[in-house]
Amino acid sequence: MNPKSAIETDAFVLRTVDYGDHDVIVMLLGEQTGKFSAMARGAKRSNKRFGGALLPMRTIRANVTFKPNSDLARLNDATVVSDFHQIETSYDKITIASYFTELVRECTKEGDDSEEPYNLLRQGYHLICDAEDSVDILRVMLLHLELSLLQLVGHAPSLQGCHRCLKPWQNMEKLRCARTGEGLVCSDCRTDRERYGVLSKPTLELLQFASAPSGSAPPSVADSDALEQARRVIDASLDTVLDRRPKSRALLDQVFL
Repeated sequence: MNPKSAIETDAFVLRTVDYGDHDVIVMLLGEQTGKFSAMARGAKRSNKRFGGALLPMRTIRANVTFKPNSDLARLNDATVVSDFHQIETSYDKITIASYFTELVRECTKEGDDSEEPYNLLRQGYHLICDAEDSVDILRVMLLHLELSLLQLVGHAPSLQGCHRCLKPWQNMEKLRCARTGEGLVCSDCRTDRERYGVLSKPTLELLQFASAPSGSAPPSVADSDALEQARRVIDASLDTVLDRRPKSRALLDQVFL
């Protein structure tokens, strides 16, 4: 990214913070720029330059100037390109989308101009829009979004075999999962000093399906015990990436999980 001139990029709003009486600091995830923060001067009183654009869960076209030797860019103006209005038809979908937005924000780094985080968030919004408004389907979709993000940042749990020696899970006498987030571990590789949990086969099938959905869903998508155990596996992996649990997670647990 060339910081010497203004550029235009499609972007998503990750967070806004009021600054003084009229300005807003906006954290954006740009298709061409990755995650960055920018000052939107007069945003709270200028509908012409920012009207409706500084809200989450919509694609915007952002005109941005990056300043040399500054961590804060200038957002000159922004317009809405498209929204994801189907998300707003369901409180569960809004809750999932808000949580996933915060996860992407917390798991990505400023200065990385890869398009992959932007594409993942866009794909996530489309999946949420198109998903049937069914609790079982939305729960599995949430697991899929989390595992996709963990895969992107290199911290996905190993679900096909031991994370150390790669022994296939089918050859393990007992399915064990590291409580430190790495995933499956075989009896030959585990040590007494490390903490593990025994994983049920329905839970593993659920996690494998959520990681790469294809064909018919396993019966465990409606198994509360498998869902709860799958949640613990993913949380352990997320804890290796996150400095803190997302604020939106509390609402997600309360109204959805």
